[in-house]
Amino acid sequence: MTHTRIRRSIVLVAGILAFVAVSASASTAIWGGTTDYMGYYVDPASGATLPAPGGILTFGASPSPQGGSVLVTTLLNLWKVPVLTAGSPEFLGTYSTVGIIDLAFDAGNGTLYGIADFPWSSGLYTIDYNCFDFFCRPTPLGVGMPGVQGIALGPGGIYGAEIGGGLWLLDPKTLQLTFIGNTFVDGITDLAYDPLTHSLIAASVGMKCYPSPNHCGTESGMIWSIDPLTAQSVLLNGNAPPIYGLAELTPEPGSVVLFTTGAVGLLAVIRRRLVD
Repeated sequence: MTHTRIRRSIVLVAGILAFVAVSASASTAIWGGTTDYMGYYVDPASGATLPAPGGILTFGASPSPQGGSVLVTTLLNLWKVPVLTAGSPEFLGTYSTVGIIDLAFDAGNGTLYGIADFPWSSGLYTIDYNCFDFFCRPTPLGVGMPGVQGIALGPGGIYGAEIGGGLWLLDPKTLQLTFIGNTFVDGITDLAYDPLTHSLIAASVGMKCYPSPNHCGTESGMIWSIDPLTAQSVLLNGNAPPIYGLAELTPEPGSVVLFTTGAVGLLAVIRRRLVD
């Protein structure tokens, strides 16, 4: 076999390995939290839920800048919660001047967005999650999503689900707000984006409220898949826990390193065989 054919074969194998790596990394893990201090893993394909570590009072959640954890809002405070391994939630600070009902993190530019609770007119904010001196300063964007209690970052911007089922999209650069359509799902508590299926995963329970002194909302919830282009919804799980916050999980760097090491080793073996 000539050196040219060997090089072409190596390039081909390397391309296949890269394709497998991208495909493997496209799968999404989603964490869900409740007001009963319970955490769950949510399968975006089936809507099935499994118990997860990291339980905390959860009004809303979003991905975190650090892999293996999520950011959680308890309405007045911001927390970082480990959800892939056991650990203690870390208090980051308080918003002090506004109650934040849900969060959405833009990993592309490191911006954390929050939507205020109904008494604050459902306004959107950027939040300083570095929380100097335990004050997570909220800065108003000057636009709101009335009736929305669940938001998530997707390819088009910030998606928001109304308590009555409407789905909205906000471009955070232009602040243009667009109504996508009606999901016909009442009481969506939070959204998360699944890049594998290009769909929004939604949890529905009812109106977000504190569980004490009386339990509010239903004892169980539902998991839905929503088309972000048309707002069409599909029920995945009709007997889910009452999840208030959803967040996509960032893969741990170690998993990428392990895959890369294995791929390089496999490529070296194939190269030796081609030379022989």
